[in-house]
Order: sequence, then structure tokens, then C-alpha cells
Amino acid sequence: MKSFQQYLDEGNPLAKIKAHADSGRHFVALSAQRAEASVQENNARHKELKKKVRAQGYGFREVEGHWDGGKEKSLIVHAKKPGTDSGAELHKDMTDHAINYHQDAIMHHDGAVAKFHGTNDSGWPGKGK
Repeated sequence: MKSFQQYLDEGNPLAKIKAHADSGRHFVALSAQRAEASVQENNARHKELKKKVRAQGYGFREVEGHWDGGKEKSLIVHAKKPGTDSGAELHKDMTDHAINYHQDAIMHHDGAVAKFHGTNDSGWPGKGK
């Protein structure tokens, strides 16, 4: 049975993310939105990304992201299970999505450290950096 504090913590949207990180479960933050796209196009891209991520069997949480001073709809996508192998699979799959949606980078958290990974040459930090 869950304690009262555990019950309260689950109401905090960041509690699950922290619990995954504490267990060594990797996660990635990414978006499908672009500043130059219309609101309707960005909404469609976001909906499509959610559908693709869900079809791959990943769990995610919708969040508000920030990039180059602007806000965007983003996803925090959790690896399917704890461990480096599952984290590598997550990183590869989410990098593929970022490339498909022409994103500058994803943020990958390995349970201890978060790093940006560039997915194209048009923006910071640069592809492969």
C-alpha cells in the first residue's frame, strides 16, 4: 500500500520523472514544433509525434519546452525499462524523430546527467555534438 506522502507525490507532475531518474531509467525531452511553422501545423506535428512515440511502446509526459526564447509543446519520453541498453534504444529512436522533425537537439538524461545532443547542422549545438 502506498503511503500518504507517495500518494501526494504522484500528484506532482515531476514526481514520476524523478522516480524514473532515481531508478536509472533514461528519458529524453524533444519536440516536433518549429518556430517558422503555423500554430495549426505545429499542433498537427505534436499530435503526430505523440502517436509515433506511443506506437513504439514508450510512455511520455507532455510538458512546455523552451528553445531560443520561445515556448513549444514538448514530450518527456521514458525508456521502456531501467538500464543502459534501454537508454541507448530510447536515444536512437528519439534522435530519429528529432531528425525527422528537423529539431536542433534533444535532451537526454541517463539517470544522473542530462546532456543536449545535436540532431542537425542548422542550430546549436550542431549535429553529433
